[in-house]
Order: sequence, then structure tokens, then C-alpha cells
Amino acid sequence: MPVAHRFRDSGIAVAISRSRDGDLAAAVLEGLGYPDPPRGSSSRGGVVALRALLNRQTAGDTVGIVTDGPRGPARVSKPGIIGLARLARAPIVPIGVAARPALRIGSWDRLMLPLPFAAVAFHFGAPVVVPRDSDPEAVDQARQALDRALAESTKRASDSLARRRMA
Repeated sequence: MPVAHRFRDSGIAVAISRSRDGDLAAAVLEGLGYPDPPRGSSSRGGVVALRALLNRQTAGDTVGIVTDGPRGPARVSKPGIIGLARLARAPIVPIGVAARPALRIGSWDRLMLPLPFAAVAFHFGAPVVVPRDSDPEAVDQARQALDRALAESTKRASDSLARRRMA
């Protein structure tokens, strides 16, 4: 949710699942000024959504994906984002987020909802590049590198909030 708010009215295309939860997420994003989202996920309609994102990316737009998909496991990226980056010849920029105080929803991904007046920190990690000629092993290595980069970015965002509290 903090990332969606941070990039509101930016024109970024974000893939959203075709689930009922996805319907809610799409409505929230549209309310924040995002364009009509490509709908699909690793479990249903993913190829259509990735193709739409690829078209947007090659047209010069910025695109976004929640990397662990609609069912998880949490913090384990799906191969779709790696394939998109490879085909689009575009780097993946990992974004870590922390907020205090915040609620954690009891869903599989422990969705974070900052409370009113929460402090929120973002950390943009080093881009992860996936070469166009990557073999399956290199694709999996890129996926693992992305997971590590996301974890590191999240830790740095959290550390940033901890430093603010001590100051």
C-alpha cells in the first residue's frame, strides 16, 4: 500500500491478479490515478498480463509487479518478472518499504498497512539486470538475486526508520 501511494498519478502500469482481492487492488490503484491495470497472475492469465506489460514497457512506460504473486510463498519471486525484464531488456529496481506504526494483515503475505501518521521509509536497491540470452540456470540465479535485493532493500528501509526513532 505505501508503494501504491508513493507512485500515485505516475502512469505506472501494474499487473493485478484476476481474483476478488485483485478487483479491490485494481479499484484502489485506479483511485490513486494508475492506468487500467493488466489483469493476470502466475496462477491465471499471466501470459496476457505479461504481454500487456511488455507492450507498455517497449512503448516507454514504467511497469510494476508484485514479485511474489497472488499466492506466494511470500518473498519468493515468480519467474514472470524475470522473463519480462529479459524480454524488455529492462532492469528490475527492487523497492523495500517499512512503516511504523503499521498493522500486518493475517494474509499469506502479511500485507502491511501503515497507521495514520506513520513514518514510512523506502529504499531503492541496485537494479537487477537479466541478460536477454540467459539460460534457465541464469534466470533462476537472477530470480534469487532479486529476492536477496528485495530483502536487503526492505532491511535498509526498516533500518532507516530505526535510526529516525533514535535521533
